[in-house]
Amino acid sequence: PRILSDFEKKTFRPATPEEVQQVGEEIAGDVMSALRSEGKVLSLQLAAQRGWFMARQEPSPPREYWEEMRASEIHINRVIAEYWLSRLEENSIPPFPTQSIPLGLVQFAPHYAMVYLSWEPVAEWYDVLQKILPQHHLVACGYMHHSSRYIPTDELLDEAGYETKRCSPYYRNGPGSFLPGLNEAVEKSLRSMQAAIESQTLQ
Repeated sequence: PRILSDFEKKTFRPATPEEVQQVGEEIAGDVMSALRSEGKVLSLQLAAQRGWFMARQEPSPPREYWEEMRASEIHINRVIAEYWLSRLEENSIPPFPTQSIPLGLVQFAPHYAMVYLSWEPVAEWYDVLQKILPQHHLVACGYMHHSSRYIPTDELLDEAGYETKRCSPYYRNGPGSFLPGLNEAVEKSLRSMQAAIESQTLQ
């Protein structure tokens, strides 16, 4: 939760029992507030498209990097190093230079839709998606189909940090961090799906 973030030190502090209670009450309050709102009745015109976008990755660090990590005193580092060294062996499957990430668009009614991504997209994707489809009232969600590794936006790549850099070796679709071009790839795929949905609903 954000109340545990220390923005000056760029870290999180441990929670107290009182803060756990506070966050739970805030979430419950938001849910109850939404349930009490009038909302909007939609004339359903359901349509959907599923696709994907291609994400490019940095090359894997050289074998020497993993061999040095294998000598670490930290157990998880040794496990990671062994795994990536095995992927660099002859006749093994080398680290992938690109990833195909599922993406979908579900229309509830004209100009009301949900965009879903696989894996774990960061919250900043919502603004990117809304700019791609500015005429839509959007709901966005992640963890669809399967979940593996964070998906940052292009704007976050230079900030480093866990979600953009340090998490990559922990997943079998790593170990390289994503390269710029994510926003453009998502936009291209989404616009294609939206065009297909418009074609369906006009027939």
